This record gives sequence, structure tokens and C-alpha cells, in this order.
Amino acid sequence: MKTSKLFSWILYAIGVALIVIAFVVLGKDKIADDVLVLDTVVSVIVYSLFFIDVLVPWVDFGDPSQRRVGNLGIRWFFTIIYDIAAIGFMVYCLVYQQPEPVSFKVQIIVQAVLLFLLLMGLMFAKGGEEKVAEVQAEEREKLDNRDYVKRILSQLNNEATLTNGLPDEVRKQISDMADDTRFMAPNNSDEAAELDNQIVSASESIRVAMANYDMNKDDIARNIALCQNLLQRRKSLLS
Repeated sequence: MKTSKLFSWILYAIGVALIVIAFVVLGKDKIADDVLVLDTVVSVIVYSLFFIDVLVPWVDFGDPSQRRVGNLGIRWFFTIIYDIAAIGFMVYCLVYQQPEPVSFKVQIIVQAVLLFLLLMGLMFAKGGEEKVAEVQAEEREKLDNRDYVKRILSQLNNEATLTNGLPDEVRKQISDMADDTRFMAPNNSDEAAELDNQIVSASESIRVAMANYDMNKDDIARNIALCQNLLQRRKSLLS
């Protein structure tokens, strides 16, 4: 365990100990034992909710989606609402004594309901976290598909430049196709995926045929025309 992480856990433990000691010392003779235990537990929960962001870093550099950052606002919203309600009700029960104190049964029921609502909120925030990761994965897939096509045509252009006996006109057509990939928008629809696959297939056919241009020039011309048409259709698809 890293020193900073160990230090954070030590600080957390010290904070919990101080809360327990404060309730025992200050409330032992003034608060009923069952209420004292309940209030101590509630205070530790509130303290833990605030301290969790120290124990668990906001940014996980191993997670490209940064899902934790994506759900911070939702989690903080439910956390703050719970903290205010739980502490507010606890203080109210300690202060309100007339005509009779709030019973322990009522206190534990209310605190249990508040904790349940907090857990529901955190579950909702967890759903938002997963949605952030899902959207990031979709965007990554869009970029991966487009970048793969760009890489294939770039490699084809490089081979065309080095292939002997290839007419300059053909080299220019291939170079133009490689340049056209700059205008392809990321898209993970079925239509875009099919066009990407066809572009890659046509490019591979051109690459293989270039080894003997004189014998395969008709096939090369046909596949270049096909690839140009596919690229035009692919560029028309928006994100």
C-alpha cells in the first residue's frame, strides 16, 4: 500500500475514533445508551461519506472513461441531502425534549429510511457512472472503426508510392482516397460498419493486385472506382 493511501486510512481511523470518543465523553450521562449508539453510527456514516473522496481518488488514470468523475455531481447531491437530513434530525431529537423526547424507535426508523434513500441515490449515481462508461465505449468504437480504415488506406498509399511500374495517375487516385479519410466522421452504425468493411476489402484487393499492374490493371481500376464510391458514401454519414 502506498504511503499516501496508508496515511489517508490512518487519518480516517483517527477521525472515527474522535467521533466515538466525543459521543462517549459528552453524551454518556445526557443521552440514552441506545440513542447514543445510533447517533454515533449516523455521525460515522456522515463522516465516511465525506472522507470517501480522500480514500478513493476522483481520477482513475487506468479508466479511459473516467466514470468516477462522471457521477460525482449526482453522488454529491444525494450525499449532501442525506447528511443535512440525518444530522438535522439527530440534532432535533437531541434538542426536542418537551412534552417528551422522540422515542428511540422513531429515531431508528427515520434514520433507516434516510439511509435507504441514500443507498437508492447512490445506486442511481452508479447507473449514471455506467452510462458514462457506455457512452465512452461507443465513442471509442466509432473512432476505432474510422481509424482502422484510415490506417489501411494510409498503408496502401505508402505501398503504392514504393511499387514499381504503377502509373502516376493510379498513385494519385490512391493518395486522394487516403486523404479522403480525413473527412470521415466517427460512426458505429451498422451501415457505417458495412461500408468500412467494404472499403478495407477493396483496399486489400488493390494492394494484392499492385504487385503485377499490367496483368491486374482492370481489377485495380475497378476496385479503385469501388473504393472511391464507398468513401463518398461513408463521408456522407454523420456521427
